Amino acid sequence: MNNPPVVDNSQDNKTTNNGRRLFWKIIIASLVLLICATTLTVSAVSVVVLLGLGTGVQSTGILLPPIPTAEPYNQIAFIGDDDNLWVMAPNGTRKRQLTNDGQSYRLPAWSPDNKNIAFIGTDAESGDTALFSTPVLHGQPTVLYSDTASPPFYLYWSPDSQSVTFLSQENSDMTLQQVYLNRPHRAKTLEEGAPFYWAWSPRGDKLLMHVGGDSKKSHISFLRNERGATLETLEDIDPGRFQSPVWSPDGSHIFYAVADGERKSILYKQKIGASEPVEIARFKGPAHFILSPDGQNMVYVQTERRNEPPFGMAYLITADGGTERLLTDTPVSSAYWSPNGRKVALLTMGVLTSDDQRASGKLAGGLAAQPPQETVHRWWVYDLDKNELDVLKSFNASEDFSTTIPYFDQYHLSLTFWSPDSRYFLISETDPDKKHGLIWLIDSTFENDPEQIAEGTMAVWSWR
Repeated sequence: MNNPPVVDNSQDNKTTNNGRRLFWKIIIASLVLLICATTLTVSAVSVVVLLGLGTGVQSTGILLPPIPTAEPYNQIAFIGDDDNLWVMAPNGTRKRQLTNDGQSYRLPAWSPDNKNIAFIGTDAESGDTALFSTPVLHGQPTVLYSDTASPPFYLYWSPDSQSVTFLSQENSDMTLQQVYLNRPHRAKTLEEGAPFYWAWSPRGDKLLMHVGGDSKKSHISFLRNERGATLETLEDIDPGRFQSPVWSPDGSHIFYAVADGERKSILYKQKIGASEPVEIARFKGPAHFILSPDGQNMVYVQTERRNEPPFGMAYLITADGGTERLLTDTPVSSAYWSPNGRKVALLTMGVLTSDDQRASGKLAGGLAAQPPQETVHRWWVYDLDKNELDVLKSFNASEDFSTTIPYFDQYHLSLTFWSPDSRYFLISETDPDKKHGLIWLIDSTFENDPEQIAEGTMAVWSWR
């Protein structure tokens, strides 16, 4: 048997091995270059952050947060115990700082499109109280307005999210001003007077203002949202003892109160362009009223002047003046509609009970009684579909939240404590030793227990 011929392929093997070695050298070199490039990029970003350039901590001491992956919907903005503005997910996760210099920031308010948050704080450069705005996803907080002689103290976004109207205080008078996001430091004066309440029309083309309370100089007026516009005052009207006027959701009607000459007030609903209003309700003494987001129902609280903060009896009526219903015989000091218009949160004061979640207690004394020595605030929820009233939580109100109580009808227009799906409610509390602020998430269906989600003094939900 012949042996097969021997083939010498050693040179081919050397060539193949060399090719393999070259291939792996190229792969290894590419990986090294990739690692080096990544390291340089991280280092460069670190340098930028340290220097306060581009992204990161700005030279002004305000933090520019990283861009999150989700859109800025269904989020909570809150003022932390460090006096900075934060945002977080509804369950308390993904907390992000929007400021980091703790300049006594307060009153966060979401723009209607959820892209920006306006707030009030101290301008680190001038030391003056200033109005700020910051994008939620990225960007740096900007001072929109600052004036030593006329500091801002309340803000309210325009419906198109392009401008902020705000009140500033100058001596004993108030000034309503407007400033656009793309034109900071160029605020224009719209009107002056005190007290001052206003409501934007749904389209953002007009402001409805109630200025002067029930004094002889008071008036209810329209102001078009355009350059050079002049006041259009409702003639032959003596404003009653109420605060904020109201627009219907479709912009077809307005609600306001007039005095009847007998120390009483009449709540009117008037169609735009019509001369004769429709009577909705009559009340004795001051009243605050809020319209449900669907425009179907209204809650009004008839308050007593001598109480501080003011509180009184809360009534539910239909927007066309139908059946009136007393919601509770416990005096109420604030009320907020849920976005779907089927629930309303009611704030009362009372004695702390052992069962805060589903307790049903009454305020000690009547409307004219002094608050008891040991009192707490208590949020209730009234469900229109079930015709039930239940306690959400008893709590010690934070100072930041307490400032909203006497003016809840105005704040009802500019912020919300309800989640967009109308299920959850935010409560801002001070712990018993008053050293920490606590933000609570409350399930209005009572399927989940109250949950502490952050430490802070004031929390508000995004509109969507």
